[in-house]
Amino acid sequence: MSNPNNEYKIVLTSVAPIYSNPSFSSELINQALYWEELIVEDLKDNWFKIKQRDGYIGWVHSFYVDNSQVYDKNELLKKLDNWYFVKDRFSVISLNEDTKLFLSFGSLIPCLNEKNEFLSILPNGKKYKINKNSIVRTTKDITIDDVINYAKSLLGTSYLWGGRSSFGFDCSGLIQSLLSFMKIHFPRDSKDQIKYKDMIKIKASFIKGDIIFFSENSIIKHVGIFINQHEYLHSSGYVKINSINHHHNNFDKKLFNLKISVYRLNQNE
Repeated sequence: MSNPNNEYKIVLTSVAPIYSNPSFSSELINQALYWEELIVEDLKDNWFKIKQRDGYIGWVHSFYVDNSQVYDKNELLKKLDNWYFVKDRFSVISLNEDTKLFLSFGSLIPCLNEKNEFLSILPNGKKYKINKNSIVRTTKDITIDDVINYAKSLLGTSYLWGGRSSFGFDCSGLIQSLLSFMKIHFPRDSKDQIKYKDMIKIKASFIKGDIIFFSENSIIKHVGIFINQHEYLHSSGYVKINSINHHHNNFDKKLFNLKISVYRLNQNE
């Protein structure tokens, strides 16, 4: 099925798994978050081949997505000021006494201040209260200091291959998610991240926001982000903080057997 009209689907669940092939037994290669728009490129049985915002292509089951007539008809949703990032590990919405919706860190959701209540709009058009302290407006000038503070809520989150949500991050998914807060369209995979055009290589005097890559035989194996001059945050087993200083208790000797390259985003200069 071709898609001449740019048909898209909206993610209806907290997180939707994206697979390499139209099968639950295939490799999990990415995740899509609540309200995310997925461009449909093909269809096979109950599976959609989709393209994500960053150009990443994979397969999602119809369980997780639907058309969104609400989005098409609601002019409020087309105003950038009404969209927010979830900056806490989770933002929880109570749908009823027994059902809670857990929105992942990094989710991009529409919210309104209505009748002195802060409400999130769901893809079905219904509105529910949301903790305004757990979200941040996308139009805010978010700094690297803000991002690092947000990231600390993720400490202890489990590693998940293909993960980029509070339910599990892989190393490159974590870095992409963090930089998205600063409107930096960083690639999904570490092998592509190191080729990002708006970076310069740094040999010393690292600063908060610098990206650290670990490679072996010219193949990128891991990636993290500096939170100060010697410590970096990354997902390895779980989201954690380690140091490049050999004398610190959180020095990771195993990673430092690999070749290290550090890059600075132009936005951080």
